[in-house]
Amino acid sequence: MDAYVEYKNEIKYQETTYNQAIHHLRPGVKLGNYYFEGGYFSEGDFGAEVGYKFKLKNLQIKGKWEGTKKDTLKHKLETEIRYTF
Repeated sequence: MDAYVEYKNEIKYQETTYNQAIHHLRPGVKLGNYYFEGGYFSEGDFGAEVGYKFKLKNLQIKGKWEGTKKDTLKHKLETEIRYTF
């Protein structure tokens, strides 16, 4: 088990107009190919992320669920499959 702290910065735009910058420092835990992070954003929302990453020779599969909650839950699923020659 590996523990870590990760800082992320997001700069959001709507169309071509600057909307806001968000900073968050989230502690996390990695267990083999899986990880979990959770913490508060600078804008006051709580955010969490759970994901995985597997590499099998030339094939890499990554995925995550990420969500934020203040008044309502906003979330997304991401999957990435990469083949390397």
